[in-house]
Amino acid sequence: MIPNPNCNFPECWAEYSLAAKKKKANEIYAQLPPTSLFETDELMNRCQGDFKLASLVAYKIAAAYYKDNVPLAPFTEELNKIGTTLLPVHYCGGDMCFGRVFSINHCAFSSHDSIIGFRNSEKDWPQKDFKILKGLKFIGTHANWVLFKLDRNATDDMTGMLYSALEKNFTIEFAHFPHNGEKRFVYRWEDC
Repeated sequence: MIPNPNCNFPECWAEYSLAAKKKKANEIYAQLPPTSLFETDELMNRCQGDFKLASLVAYKIAAAYYKDNVPLAPFTEELNKIGTTLLPVHYCGGDMCFGRVFSINHCAFSSHDSIIGFRNSEKDWPQKDFKILKGLKFIGTHANWVLFKLDRNATDDMTGMLYSALEKNFTIEFAHFPHNGEKRFVYRWEDC
């Protein structure tokens, strides 16, 4: 790699290929203390300001958080410190009258056509009332999951957005279904 004269680091990670960024994300994540959660600025600094790399690390933190907090912990302020834009999935807002909107960060996933699922976990069935706003392609249901593929051709900012007509007293879970492994929970929202 030819060094970039505009970069203040010995290596400029923003210039790395996707495969190299995945490897670097593993290295950065492995160096983190076991229960550490970082503010967005600190994580971005560790990743030399590269949004894709920081998102890959945030994915690893979120997946470990939900794996270690069984039964799945609801989204908390603790995980929110990472910064919602870096996380794989976050709640954008809504209410009983309007419904709920969730955003999926394409940069947090290792493949541009990753499969994401969501479900109403309280009723253990696929969530039926939803609308894709952008960046996702519906591919069907599996067991109690509604499945989507990331669709980078249908987004202008590397996010997917999903609307659900949920009103109140619900629990929604999102999981990543990697091509080579078991599903990984990456988000849970409880509305009480």
